Amino acid sequence: MKTALITGISGQGGSYLADALLNEGYRVIGTARSASESSYSNLSRLGHRQKVDIRSLNLTDGQAVLDLIDTLRPNEVYHLAAPSSVARSFIEPANTISDITSTTVNVLEAIRKSDRNIRCFVASSTEVYGNCLEPANAFTRHNPRSPYGIGKSCAHHQAVVYREAYGLYVCTGVLSNFESQLRPRNYVTAKIINSACDIALGHSYEIELGNTGIVRDWGAAQDLMNAARLSLKQPTARDYLIATGVSHSLNDFLKMSFSRVGLNYQDHLISKETLVRPLDIKQTLCDISETETTLGWKPKKSLGDVITSMLYFELARNVGTTKASEMLELEYTSSKSNVLNIDFQNK
Repeated sequence: MKTALITGISGQGGSYLADALLNEGYRVIGTARSASESSYSNLSRLGHRQKVDIRSLNLTDGQAVLDLIDTLRPNEVYHLAAPSSVARSFIEPANTISDITSTTVNVLEAIRKSDRNIRCFVASSTEVYGNCLEPANAFTRHNPRSPYGIGKSCAHHQAVVYREAYGLYVCTGVLSNFESQLRPRNYVTAKIINSACDIALGHSYEIELGNTGIVRDWGAAQDLMNAARLSLKQPTARDYLIATGVSHSLNDFLKMSFSRVGLNYQDHLISKETLVRPLDIKQTLCDISETETTLGWKPKKSLGDVITSMLYFELARNVGTTKASEMLELEYTSSKSNVLNIDFQNK
């Protein structure tokens, strides 16, 4: 039985990655700053909480990271843990950059010192590219426009240095925005989904947002984590751009979300200047052809599929699965089995 260690396992990405690895027969170990205090609701929703071994670990403590990896000697390490809010990185820039870079180098140093045969995946972000005038690939020049992007760019280059200097098998995955029913409510996409459901149920009437003209490549968390898993099965380590290759504006996201519950988002949207970031990326465009060819992988779910599953989950939490199906347009719920994979009785 192979062993995989996942940092940041409680997040949506870590939980879906754990799901894929468990289904493949791995022993999965996750880390958390305090294993006893976290609820791991995402793992519970996927039915895996009791199948994962959770260890307490402060990733900013290099010696603690070394001790754990040296003791476990996992076959694979997936380093996903990091501050993940671009907006918050403008409020706490020093902490954001420090946390991303220090935790990454601690993981890489631990592998270098304990067992160089361990394969490692380091999660990067399309935020490292800044504005894309044309589709980016894994080798596109970095031009970050936020403290979060700066931190991720540094972590990305740390991984490359350790691969080239020490011969470690380290892959970076430049991940685009990914969504799922497990997305925390403080993110704009979850805010849109929750607002659409609340308005449709008569619980509210308005949604306040900043710049809705931004363009992003939104994918399904399951799809992108599957690519991360496949990256460590290749003969040689390299960098991958993991996305869908299809970009949409936030207005598109709003339109798809609200129309699925019979609403026009323009009747409910209030634009607020105070919600606009100090500096933002206008558009993210991705060329995933090399990733598809190298990994033999393609994203299975469209943005529409992801939005449908998020809406269905949120409605089902409030009014039950039968009513949720009735509220969504038939054309979107007819293929429910293809886009939903959460047992709503276990929420």
